[in-house]
Amino acid sequence: QNLTPKNPSWPSQNVNVTGFGNFDFIPKTMQKTLAGEEGDYFAFSNLGVNLDAKVASFFGLHVGVAYFNTNKGQGDYSKNTGLMIDDAFFTIANFNTSPFFLEGGRFYLPFGQYDRYAAVPTLAQILSIARETGVQAGLANWHGITLSVYASQGQLKQDTDMGGTYKGVQGAINYGAALHYKHGQEKGFHFGAGAEYIYNILDTNALTEAGYEQQDDYRFDKAVGGVAAQGQIGYRWFTVHGQYVSALESSDDIYKQLYHGSDPLPTPVMGAKPSAWDAGASVKYKLFHMVNQVDFTYSRSYDTAGLYIFNSTRDHVMPKARYIASYTLNLNKNIYTQFMWAHDYLWGPDEGDTGRQGDDFVLRLGAKF
Repeated sequence: QNLTPKNPSWPSQNVNVTGFGNFDFIPKTMQKTLAGEEGDYFAFSNLGVNLDAKVASFFGLHVGVAYFNTNKGQGDYSKNTGLMIDDAFFTIANFNTSPFFLEGGRFYLPFGQYDRYAAVPTLAQILSIARETGVQAGLANWHGITLSVYASQGQLKQDTDMGGTYKGVQGAINYGAALHYKHGQEKGFHFGAGAEYIYNILDTNALTEAGYEQQDDYRFDKAVGGVAAQGQIGYRWFTVHGQYVSALESSDDIYKQLYHGSDPLPTPVMGAKPSAWDAGASVKYKLFHMVNQVDFTYSRSYDTAGLYIFNSTRDHVMPKARYIASYTLNLNKNIYTQFMWAHDYLWGPDEGDTGRQGDDFVLRLGAKF
């Protein structure tokens, strides 16, 4: 029976509610070699509901509420729970008449490209993710080009006189720009490329937590610029892709670890210039009227020995290299299941870590509505 009214009211015309949920089963084989991975075997990795309202032809609102089990909210190191406002912003735009837009609120900065809800992120993704409150303006999908500039309120306060005085309750202002280009459709030849700049890469989630763990304060002495670049090219359902993310200079606000002789505990050392890249390929195909996808990615990081990530715990360190292989079966357009295997290589004992290796396996059942 068709329950849609002939003359729908304003909410049914202009309000759209969507959601997602990912349930993970993790055998935790990695816990035998890598400390800090002893989490739940069964967990709702993330749950979320998004509400989008079109208030007028040129004005829209978005609010996303989410729960993250794995890392207390995508980098919010001060939170004790994963339930949070994931993003909330307004958009002034009418894309039927113009590609220009203005956006304001709490949003994920356009720095790097990543899956916000990845079961196992690449190392470049870890250095990229940043969510702040600010404004963004630009043009969207104009002949394949998307360009934006933004200014936002960072999480960290800056030492304004280099003497230990940290002004203001809120963090220092951050800003950046992003340029992307896409051409073609998945049914044929397609390619895309992008580049981003951020004034202070220390405000990305991973580096914010790294500094917070070491310094026990929301502060930094000097902003460190960051760059990211990515590209992909494919034909029909085969695609190869790559990404690179890096700080532009070494920073004493970023700590790494070094071992000294037989000392079993590493010594924190100031000054690091972290960077990472990943490269991979994916293949999609149909089997029994269901879409299947196989992905393989190799990721490598530099100057990240002992860099603390997620939950602000010393047990969660940045690997030197990571292999990720996954198989995704889309049971229909709303439900999918994913098998993912990851293998980590930690930095060696003479490089600032234990040199151990570890595997992790994740079985994920996901749904969206």
